[in-house]
Amino acid sequence: PQVAPAFSVDVPSACSIRNPPSAAAATSKSLITTYMKAMNSLRYTFKRATKMAHFGGIIDIQKKCFPSSREHSSIHLLEGNEYAGGELHKFIFTDNYAECERTSVAAYILYQLDNRTKGAHVISLGTCPDHRKKGHAKELMHFCNTHARDKGYTHATLLVRKSNEKALGLYQNLGYMEHRVFTDYYRSPTEDA
Repeated sequence: PQVAPAFSVDVPSACSIRNPPSAAAATSKSLITTYMKAMNSLRYTFKRATKMAHFGGIIDIQKKCFPSSREHSSIHLLEGNEYAGGELHKFIFTDNYAECERTSVAAYILYQLDNRTKGAHVISLGTCPDHRKKGHAKELMHFCNTHARDKGYTHATLLVRKSNEKALGLYQNLGYMEHRVFTDYYRSPTEDA
């Protein structure tokens, strides 16, 4: 059974803060293409994570961002296109100046679009410490919300550690509200979600 989310939001109509895609982006494919063009810069490129090097980069960021946690994604999960009965989506910002593809992953988002609940669920979001304070996490969350809305989904959910004040601030600024508390949900260290 799937656990109910700790935070939720009605999928907002807000788009990217850098260069909002036009409202004319009718299909998911055109939305993704529009975002890729709008959010790219000389230094960073927005794209779908498709290569083993990207998946390794995502896991490296998870280990840096959540060092005491054993809740890192597996290559097996990242290679697939499904998660708990829904579509799994993987997007990243890559650093164009990195020495190799694995170390080029600057930020990532993993989210599920669940056809049963008509909701998006953010599985994991992270930014490499060397690439923080550039708005990547906010942009990835905007993209997830916009993608879900354009596909007809009505809400988005996520779980977050109570001690992660920066993430809580980001999610609350994006309109997410606490929906429920799960006592001792996280392990290593034990903490509420």
